[in-house]
Amino acid sequence: MDVAPDRCKVCRATEDLMQCSRCKGEHYCCRKHQVSDWKQHKPLCWQLKPPSLGETVYIIGMLLPYDEEEPRLVKIRCEVKESRYNPGGLVYSFDKLQFFVPDPGWGVSSRNRAAAGFIRALPEWRIVVPWGAS
Repeated sequence: MDVAPDRCKVCRATEDLMQCSRCKGEHYCCRKHQVSDWKQHKPLCWQLKPPSLGETVYIIGMLLPYDEEEPRLVKIRCEVKESRYNPGGLVYSFDKLQFFVPDPGWGVSSRNRAAAGFIRALPEWRIVVPWGAS
């Protein structure tokens, strides 16, 4: 099976390409094309960079609060850890309680504490963010 050649993101050229020095995920045939594409590439650049074990990263997630009409985007602080279920694999691990809002109807009770304990005990939450190969 043949692999498609890398191409300049702007003009699709295949010769004399350079990679984005930060993420290595995009290719350009000249500095002019890299500069012209930076506004579009910048928001994705950090996502294309492979994560390192122990690194703290921030990703955007969708929060669906029970007491609000609309979902909202939130910034999620994650630590890159080794996967318990995929040896050698990396996952973005985050404190599941950072978005836990107790049900006001429960009051300050063992029910809220039990819910928080249940959330913490859930298996590893996987967050998949694609990145380019280096």
